[in-house]
Amino acid sequence: MLKTALTARLAIDHPIIQAGMAADCGVELAAAVSNAGALGTVGTIGRTPDGLEQELARMKAATGRPWSVNIVTFDWAPFAGSLLDLTIAAQPPSITLSFGDPLPALERCLAAGIPAIVQVQDFAAASAVLTAGPAAIVVQGNEAGGHTGRRGTLSFAAQVLDQAGDVPVVVAGGVATGRGLAAALAMG
Repeated sequence: MLKTALTARLAIDHPIIQAGMAADCGVELAAAVSNAGALGTVGTIGRTPDGLEQELARMKAATGRPWSVNIVTFDWAPFAGSLLDLTIAAQPPSITLSFGDPLPALERCLAAGIPAIVQVQDFAAASAVLTAGPAAIVVQGNEAGGHTGRRGTLSFAAQVLDQAGDVPVVVAGGVATGRGLAAALAMG
């Protein structure tokens, strides 16, 4: 067990958040990650509202540990609004928001009392998100898989850490070895 601001805030044992990875990330993986002490995440892209409702029920039955649901906040994402509505109504332990404009969804999560973790790819987005009060912020650099930022993860994280205050900053991309983990943890 490694105690950090993130583990304390999310009541997890390990400072690891599994990425949502669209519908490729189902209950089996998310529950295994949560049961191992990190934060498992159910992806929503590619799911219908009925399909997500079934996945959320399965996730609640699969683990008593903290977990999250990833909502992609692009306006054009299929069922984006209805998936957010359904997720908020289900009251998961947390919601992760990524891409698009996360601020309206973040405000809704906070109003519903659900901790929200927001992924950003640039400093302007990080600044806007930090003023809204997320549970944590994920800075995604150009070493990350999938859709990425335009700069290196650790230099981006250093810039965001200067502004984050007590909001935990999580890095996405560029941490693949013990040395990389040590570097990220040394930053704060």
